[in-house]
Amino acid sequence: MEKLMDWLWSVVVEYGPKLLVAVIVLLVGLWLAKAVTRLVMKVLQKGKVDVTLHSFIRSTVYVALMILVVVTVCGTLGVNMTSIITVIGAAGAAIALALQDSLKNIASGILILVSHPFRVGDYVQTEGIGGTVTEIRLFYTTLTTVDNSRVVLPNSRLTGNNLTNYNAEETRRLDQNFSIGYQDDVALAKDTVLMLARKHPLAILEPEPTVQMVEHGDSAVVLQLRCWVKTGDYWQLKFELLEQVKAQFDRLGISIPYNQVDVHVVNQPEKTVK
Repeated sequence: MEKLMDWLWSVVVEYGPKLLVAVIVLLVGLWLAKAVTRLVMKVLQKGKVDVTLHSFIRSTVYVALMILVVVTVCGTLGVNMTSIITVIGAAGAAIALALQDSLKNIASGILILVSHPFRVGDYVQTEGIGGTVTEIRLFYTTLTTVDNSRVVLPNSRLTGNNLTNYNAEETRRLDQNFSIGYQDDVALAKDTVLMLARKHPLAILEPEPTVQMVEHGDSAVVLQLRCWVKTGDYWQLKFELLEQVKAQFDRLGISIPYNQVDVHVVNQPEKTVK
């Protein structure tokens, strides 16, 4: 019994100070980790960083600080730091290899949230898929198509492919073609389209709308209207001008031809067989 007490006392004398220091380092480290995390959150809020990114940054900072605290505590206890760092590195490499696709999506999600190639509410198109952005997450982005279907795209596909954002600018140019017959009055048709565009309340008059002949088609002369419009009014102006131009052309007797083929049948006299 006396030998056991002596051994315990020797352990306390040898490791007690180190253990006490390790406990103090652990408590201080935990306090500092929480304090630094709160400070980072305040900086993010003042910097107007996207809210979706807050939780990810907070978790990443806190985990990194906790790993630093654990390593420091182990060093205080006299544990071989090289072994610990090697184990952590090996574990990190294995995790990164297993989750490489997920990590790629996370990196792409951070890139989207930081650089803002598009925002919630923008209409975008990529890989032949078009829709309004309804949600941006670290792993994926959700689009809602015009027929109210939900499309979920991994973020890596959005950053790795060409993407068109139709709401990036406040205004867009509407390029709209109208076909008339070769026998129709081109000047009258151009003036009619231009007049309707200028009178429309959604059309922007500076720069001025223009109408030009752009093609001699197989069955029609093609006129093109170029008119600037606010991005949110693009489709309404397009549809309303289509209807108004058709009605006005009908009143003026201007035809809107469709593709047709004229077939000429030639009767030849039958050959007499001798």
